[in-house]
Amino acid sequence: MAGQGINQFIDLGAGLPTVPNTHATAQAASPAAAVADVDNDPVAISHLTALLARHASRVTVISGDLHHRDTILGDDRLRTVINLSQSVCVIMGMILHFNPADAAARLVKRYMSAVAPGSYLIATIASGKGALAGKFYQTYNATGFATMYNHTSAEFASFFGDLEIVRPGLGDARRIRPGWSELVSVPKRPGRDARRHRTRALKAHLNRDRQQCCGKPESPRRSERCRVPGAVQGPSDHSARR
Repeated sequence: MAGQGINQFIDLGAGLPTVPNTHATAQAASPAAAVADVDNDPVAISHLTALLARHASRVTVISGDLHHRDTILGDDRLRTVINLSQSVCVIMGMILHFNPADAAARLVKRYMSAVAPGSYLIATIASGKGALAGKFYQTYNATGFATMYNHTSAEFASFFGDLEIVRPGLGDARRIRPGWSELVSVPKRPGRDARRHRTRALKAHLNRDRQQCCGKPESPRRSERCRVPGAVQGPSDHSARR
């Protein structure tokens, strides 16, 4: 994103900080990058806030439900570091699979319709095939913590409407960039096929002047980009531009 001139990032459902975290990665590429981390988990907010105390420059933490778009984007803390009149990168990492397909598509559209033309979306979901994947989803959903949906690649691609899918596009996150498969390969465990459960990723772009989507993924595994109309609108690892 830094290579596309984007230096504002809204990380929806940021979760517990990782190493490197979103703002460290963004500011390593562009020291002027601004990041707003959003989550509704008190534990995640506590850790993110503690991290913020050491790296407060152009970074903020917002406690709130990402489904309440107007509340999130209207929060004074977000507005302090993010200028919504300028292009941003919206990150929806591993959150859309907690929504049915139609709700996930609406969530993407609502956020991307509120950001400036030229903005990007990065999104990821978990998906799986086979008996082991089915057992995982059944067991997870039985906990009652949250419902997790096993969306297909085609369903995932449908979330992005008129956004223009851009490179690296839609695909397995472990292979979406050259060399990543070697870096993040998962060893096969006894009795399990590590390849059955995958993270799907997409990158898309919201065009400044086009009214129609100029391209859609030809294949669930193909890496492409997607733009969104500048007039209407709405990764990761997924990425889309408005």
